[in-house]
Amino acid sequence: MFGVAFLIVNIMHLTLYAVAARGDRDLFAAILRVAPTAIGGAALIITAGFVDGWARPLLWLAAIVVGFLAPLLGGVSGWRVHPHHFVERHGLIVIIAIGESLMAIGLGARNTRLGLGEIVAAVLGLLVAASFWLAYFDYFPIRARQLLTDRSGTERIALRATSTPTSICRWSPGSSSSHSR
Repeated sequence: MFGVAFLIVNIMHLTLYAVAARGDRDLFAAILRVAPTAIGGAALIITAGFVDGWARPLLWLAAIVVGFLAPLLGGVSGWRVHPHHFVERHGLIVIIAIGESLMAIGLGARNTRLGLGEIVAAVLGLLVAASFWLAYFDYFPIRARQLLTDRSGTERIALRATSTPTSICRWSPGSSSSHSR
């Protein structure tokens, strides 16, 4: 079922993106270049659902490789990256991940007697999640937006295509805590 749902989401995404790009020939061409890999990756996941044994993880691995690497082989021309939008969307995913971490802390202790060790572990887990929240939403989006804004064209697309805001900040040339650039 997951493979079919993933295929439907990919088809909907490609279709809506193509409709939105109908006035931009370069963007429409970029969507057409990535469509076979998006559909192919979903087809590999569907196929993995029908096999057993060693073939299943290999098909999943092939789907991941197709999904992440094949679009880069088609080139990045035609794509547009808006720094503020990219950083904002990534931030929403981070919020979900931190929320899931907090839920896991509570669910992990539900069938346990709460002694001092469990309470200390839960408080430390909350502190770690809060630290990630503060670090991410205080520093990383600002720096990632700045680094993406400082670039344009193919350089911006390549930086976005291979990175998250966190890794953009960590691995970009000239990145430092002083934000000098």
